[in-house]
Amino acid sequence: MKGNERLVSLIRFFRPDSLLLVGERAEGLFADYLADHPGCRVLHLPLEGLPGSLAAHGRYDLAFVSGCLEHLDPIRAGEVIAALRDVHARRLLVAVPVGGDRPGHRSHWEMADLLAYGLVQVGEYRRGDGMVHLYGFDIATYKVTPDWLNSRYWANPELWDRYWW
Repeated sequence: MKGNERLVSLIRFFRPDSLLLVGERAEGLFADYLADHPGCRVLHLPLEGLPGSLAAHGRYDLAFVSGCLEHLDPIRAGEVIAALRDVHARRLLVAVPVGGDRPGHRSHWEMADLLAYGLVQVGEYRRGDGMVHLYGFDIATYKVTPDWLNSRYWANPELWDRYWW
């Protein structure tokens, strides 16, 4: 499945009622979805003013970031990712070139950097002169609760009035 097809399938799967589009190259990917869902609330934020301009906006079902993180310094880009992930979006999708040399540009992003923000790779595709990687974050699937983290292994409520430790 090509990257754009993967992105479109994710959008259709998530079925967001509100979209926050950050950066360039976002509107075209969402055109079909928005035509089918005219009630979807959409906000587009340009690269200028990030991350400060995020503070004035509420929470969205899905935030999509494209064409901007590779142009911000790593600290500001990290602030954008963290603000979107923690405050402004239930789900986050980030399209960014990762590592490798592109003509006239080397991305400062590496896979480990994006994984450190809790993002997982959900696809990749060729855009123009290089590869773009698609990473996502969904708090509902971020971490599976381990089996040992329940009362069967640590609380033993059936023994509470039997023994004094």
